[in-house]
Amino acid sequence: MKKRTKIILWSLGGLVLLLCAVGTIYLIVMYEPDLERGREGGSGLPGKRLLIASSGSSFKQALLRELETRLLADRIPFRIIPLRELPAVDPAIYRAVVLINSCEMYKMDSRVRAFLTKYRDYSRIVLVTTSGPGTWKTKDFAIDTVSGASKRGVAPSLAETIMSRVRRIVVPE
Repeated sequence: MKKRTKIILWSLGGLVLLLCAVGTIYLIVMYEPDLERGREGGSGLPGKRLLIASSGSSFKQALLRELETRLLADRIPFRIIPLRELPAVDPAIYRAVVLINSCEMYKMDSRVRAFLTKYRDYSRIVLVTTSGPGTWKTKDFAIDTVSGASKRGVAPSLAETIMSRVRRIVVPE
């Protein structure tokens, strides 16, 4: 009986360790880090300055490259920052703000949620959310939202959709 109990306990212990290892690997794979560092670019009228705050992933890097190309072509000065710097941002000094985040478990990034809760003027903010199917929209804030899936080849069309919204704010007709 003692031998059988030891085998059962060792098996359960092994199973717990295996589950912990799988959970850790899942979190590492699913964890989406911030951008490593921000950057600035473009030259044009200072009153047109645009802020982009983004989380980091290979798809979001491709999207940011697409946006940079279009912003430079439109002569719109911009600043790109990691989401972790968002709490220190005063949106009043920017003509428009683009927030790029991921929907995880049907929720937006907590830093983006805190920013939107703090600054209630959404007329100059474009929220970009990537999600599995690319259809998620917030129900908590009445804000201009662009949704998309993080799939290869989608970045150019998503960037153009974002730019059409940015142009409406930065260069009103």
